Amino acid sequence: MYTANDVIERPLDVVQQCMEAHADKANWNVSEVFERALDGQMDKIPSLLSQRFEDVKENTLVHFRGMVQDSSDPEYYQKCVMRRGPDGSTSKVATKYVDALPACPEGFSFEFQSGNNDIDQRIPLYVVAVPGQAEWAADAVRSGGGDRDGQKGGVREEGEEGDAVRNSKRERSEEGAVPALAPSSTAHCDEVDGQGGKKARVDEAKVASRHGEVYDSKRAEALAQIQKGKACIVKIYSDSESGWKLNGVCDFFGVVSFDVVDPSTSDAHVEEDVGLAPRMEPPASIVPRLHCIAWKEVNTLYPIRYTTPIDQSHLAVARENALSCMKAITGDSLAAEYLLMCLISRVTERLASLTLGKLALNFSGLHRNFNHAGFISLLSHFVPNMKVINLSVKYLNESAFVPKKDYDIQRLLHGELQLPAGTVIVVNELTMDEGVLQESGIRNLGHLKKLMQSQSLDYDFQYYSAPFETDCPVIILSEGQSMIGSDARVAVGGNSNFGCAEGVSEEMVQGARHYLCPAGGSRHGTRGGVYRAAEAVGGGCYRAPVALPDGAC
Repeated sequence: MYTANDVIERPLDVVQQCMEAHADKANWNVSEVFERALDGQMDKIPSLLSQRFEDVKENTLVHFRGMVQDSSDPEYYQKCVMRRGPDGSTSKVATKYVDALPACPEGFSFEFQSGNNDIDQRIPLYVVAVPGQAEWAADAVRSGGGDRDGQKGGVREEGEEGDAVRNSKRERSEEGAVPALAPSSTAHCDEVDGQGGKKARVDEAKVASRHGEVYDSKRAEALAQIQKGKACIVKIYSDSESGWKLNGVCDFFGVVSFDVVDPSTSDAHVEEDVGLAPRMEPPASIVPRLHCIAWKEVNTLYPIRYTTPIDQSHLAVARENALSCMKAITGDSLAAEYLLMCLISRVTERLASLTLGKLALNFSGLHRNFNHAGFISLLSHFVPNMKVINLSVKYLNESAFVPKKDYDIQRLLHGELQLPAGTVIVVNELTMDEGVLQESGIRNLGHLKKLMQSQSLDYDFQYYSAPFETDCPVIILSEGQSMIGSDARVAVGGNSNFGCAEGVSEEMVQGARHYLCPAGGSRHGTRGGVYRAAEAVGGGCYRAPVALPDGAC
């Protein structure tokens, strides 16, 4: 029986023993052994988001919560290799969940051509810290909150982070963006080739020069966008690879590695032989590798844990509390109802030309001197994830709103609207200025309008585009009618209390979160008599939504 400390501090030793116990089976039952050892103690696993990489011991078990931003083609590896001792005896050494072979004792040697060596595949995922995460939600996740232990039901919200977490977070913010290709990035490492011999040491600068200035400059540009501690390359193994999806938020648990040979340098000649550009992978010192032993999807972005079934009477009280908070923010009962509905809206069904369940809400009649930053700051206390888009001619012309595949570095480059489901998007049209929209700006405006209308985006793969579904409530702040349209428009021009939120206490905020979490994550359908009931209540308005006339405030 293994303890939690065994699997956290010495996971590779446990993997070796699992292999020896199930040597004749394809599945070594590693994940089951780890789950039993960590039952009820998942919060003991250190998080890569809560500490500096320098303080994390290599080849230990860690946790990383993030959004899957990109995936690569499967890579092949050896699950185990035969090792021959000085007396001629052989034994199997597990090489799963590692990037490099363990040190071979003196007098021993690896037999790479042995027929007993097992080959398998794993899928590298590029995972980033959840984009748009509010500070209060990030603090709760760093301190062990959320649904890490997989418990469901009654409400428990994790609290404040410790001093060590705050210090590491401060140090990361001072470091800022990582400079492009530091001069010290000359990866010297011994590798073993397919014949059992060692490859020559490779100098990164020399290899990069072979691929020309285009690759080198794009690789540097991609690296410059990465912040240390904000991303991780997760390697999903064949026994746990199904179920993940692009833009999904997951908790990954696995063995961390910081000492990795960059494929874009050491394996560049292999890529050249088949006519492919090398895949850009940032140094492991900036973006560590996590060999996944177990993972699970995060069903809600709210860092709130349920341990008992939700009592409906408590939920009703929580709704009244949430509505009071929304009324304090908007200064109006009708606007409060609309805002609450928008925050909990989720796509329930997608028909041929209609997306049901979404709600894009436009608050119109606002003046350009309206304190939109204050309104957005207030809203961020209630939702765990928010993306603010301050529209301007320059921003629209120069930004990339949708992800784009760059075949020179074999990466899907990040887009502004690549967000996890449930992220609230606030489109601020009050910052829009005069100028000429270029073709890129018009396209970006079109992407934003399509997300609002159908909750989908067309990712750019250069030679073709592919639609990806989104599920993000949209709030639009504007003077008149929104330029991208909306599902509902509420005029708040004469409301001097809009965006003030007087009388909202911390207890009210906490209570509102406890309603928004289950309400936004609930699943329901709109079939059968629901349509007829909606028509009876709304007098048929759901077929032809009533809109304010153009120019009305």
